[in-house]
Amino acid sequence: MYVEPTMQAWWDDMVRTGKECFNCNNGSFSNWDPSSDQVRLIILNGRNYETEQMKSWSSLNPVILKTKGPDDMVDLYFHDNVKDFEETLNFIYYSLFDKITHVYKNEYFLVVEDDALLGNIEQLKKDVGCAMANKVGVYSLFGQGTSHHAYSWGTQAMLYSRFYLKEFRPFHLRNIAFHPIDLLIASFKRTCKTNKSYIHHKGQRNFKGN
Repeated sequence: MYVEPTMQAWWDDMVRTGKECFNCNNGSFSNWDPSSDQVRLIILNGRNYETEQMKSWSSLNPVILKTKGPDDMVDLYFHDNVKDFEETLNFIYYSLFDKITHVYKNEYFLVVEDDALLGNIEQLKKDVGCAMANKVGVYSLFGQGTSHHAYSWGTQAMLYSRFYLKEFRPFHLRNIAFHPIDLLIASFKRTCKTNKSYIHHKGQRNFKGN
């Protein structure tokens, strides 16, 4: 998949300088209020049981969408083979994006995987509020343990706008069998992340690897 040199140069500059993608320090935005209908919180559950990590999000009234078991929301199953995982996950995300944009009317969707542990709800409210105030299309709330703001991998906790998901759909479909979902997100447009570490990846893939 071709990545424009200008996008690579932007990514390199963000990593080198640690610049913010947008300014959230001037008091010009309000924190996200989880009781409002601005954002629909979706937990993507591939384990067919409630994890301890999922419980950390319970005060935010999440919608739980399963990807495994008899009430599978996308009618797909994880395979017992490592080489199948990324392609299967990509199809799951394609089905997920299609479902949530047709079922829910919210302008933003916060999609969290079932092994993402929320450690600081107040920082989450600040980051989501800032991203919405800046009309960001996609934003990673998972800091990846790095100081810079350039997104390159990980789908543990992502904020998507409805407009972004509709725009992303044709690109996603063209590349669905060839690249993992996080690489597609990072390659589609300039994508930023928080550099704060308050969402933690605490889990393992739910299949037996080779």
